[in-house]
Amino acid sequence: MILVDMSVWIDFLTGRDTSFRKELHKLLEEGDKLLLTGLILQEILQGIRSDVEHKKTEKYLLAFPYFSLNEPSVFKKAASIYRTCRQKGKQIRKSMDCLIAAQALEVDAELFHNDKDFTHIAQFFPLKIYKIPL
Repeated sequence: MILVDMSVWIDFLTGRDTSFRKELHKLLEEGDKLLLTGLILQEILQGIRSDVEHKKTEKYLLAFPYFSLNEPSVFKKAASIYRTCRQKGKQIRKSMDCLIAAQALEVDAELFHNDKDFTHIAQFFPLKIYKIPL
């Protein structure tokens, strides 16, 4: 299972010429099991200005397997992630990233991202990072 972060989805949905977009395209073509969370859905949808694109993107994304937060364990784990990283000198810029990491940890999914905060988190927690094959 691969949880794809908003940082990768944005490249894909906007057609940016990046290795992240190309790899996500390959994963989609191969039918790999990709997951979606409400947090990532929110991050993507809130940035779309056009109503037409918003509806189209929402419909597309909701076709993926979705899992919700397991309260309160995910929130407690996210707080622990944030506090631990801060104590170790790595300030996480968005607490939402801690929640996404906690969700990935909870379901033992690899996280496919392009966001340095997740790299910091993985230094202190067993967060599996999806690496683009060479």
